[in-house]
Amino acid sequence: MKDDLVGKVNENTAMIKATITDPEKMEKVMSERIPEIAPKLGLDHEIYTLSKMNNE
Repeated sequence: MKDDLVGKVNENTAMIKATITDPEKMEKVMSERIPEIAPKLGLDHEIYTLSKMNNE
């Protein structure tokens, strides 16, 4: 992961934007780590993927 940026949306929401350089490794780490910490912190975790569109 590189170029990460965290932004506060409101009192209860933040968003993280990052360039994922190894999606498989990221998915493995997050699938183990998020279930461990999310309930303790009251977090919801959603991953969205953005990709460049070709204008033709």
